[in-house]
Formats: sequence, C-alpha cells, structure tokens
Amino acid sequence: MKTTFKALSKVALVIALIVIAMLVITSCGGDKCENHTWDNGTVQNASTCTQDGTMLYTCKDCGETKTEPIKGSHNYVKNVVEPSCTVDGMTIYTCSNCNHTYNENVVKAEHVYVITNTDATCTTPGETRKECLKCGDTQVEAVLSQHDYVKTSTVATCTQDGIDTFTCSN
Repeated sequence: MKTTFKALSKVALVIALIVIAMLVITSCGGDKCENHTWDNGTVQNASTCTQDGTMLYTCKDCGETKTEPIKGSHNYVKNVVEPSCTVDGMTIYTCSNCNHTYNENVVKAEHVYVITNTDATCTTPGETRKECLKCGDTQVEAVLSQHDYVKTSTVATCTQDGIDTFTCSN
C-alpha cells in the first residue's frame, strides 16, 4: 500500500501543479489577462490635418499591446468679414497648422434709409429723398408741384354770363 499511496501522492502533486500552472497562465501576469490595465499610451505616428496617427497602449500586467487611431483634423481659426448693404460678407476658416482655407458666404445686409420729404409748392416741385445710413446710397423722387385752386363763381344775369374763376390759394 505504501507504493500505491506514494504513486497517488505523486499523481495528486502533478495534478495540483497542472492546476496551479493553468491558474497562473489564465490570470493577469501570464500570457493573457482577463482584464487588462492599460498604460497612458505612447504616440507611434502623430496625426496630421489630413491623416490619422497611431497610439500604442501596453498592459501593465501582462505586456500585451494594442493600437488605436489618433484622429487627424484641421484646427480652424475663424475670420469674419462683415457684409455691408452693397457687398456680401463671408466667414473665412483657416487651419493654423497647414493653412487650408474654406469660406462661407454671408448675404449682404439691407439698406437702412432715412426719408426726408420736401413739400411741393405751386411754383417749385418737392422731393422725397431716401438716404442709406450705412453706405450713403441716395434715391430721390420728385413730387410735382400743384396749384391749390379755389373756385369763385359770378352768377349769371340776364345781360351777362356767369363766370367761374379759379385762383391759386398759395
């Protein structure tokens, strides 16, 4: 029985060692981790405005690595050219890294008119003047002069015709 007990002890010892080895291999610190603890990563290839870069991460426990893209993108600075009532404006975007630009148009603004009226008399015409406060654009419309007639009537008699007389009140 001693031999059988020794043989069984050796078999039990071998099984225990196999189980321990499997636990070591499958837990963190072996070839593979179940839950990696990644470092902060190092840049392998820096991104540019038009190309993605690459970041390399390493597990602190098992040494496994992974890569992730670093998204490349422009860094645009905005410059606004204000519209006026005679010219469209635009917003110009320029990349501070590579000077790539693109524009967005802004529709011109409306005129802001001040209206001044000069009344007509029976001897001089008047005008309506519209002047833009922003650009000075001026539009003038003539107001025709008109008499303001007052009718005076003389009644007809048997010897004389009646007369309607129109006289300007101005």
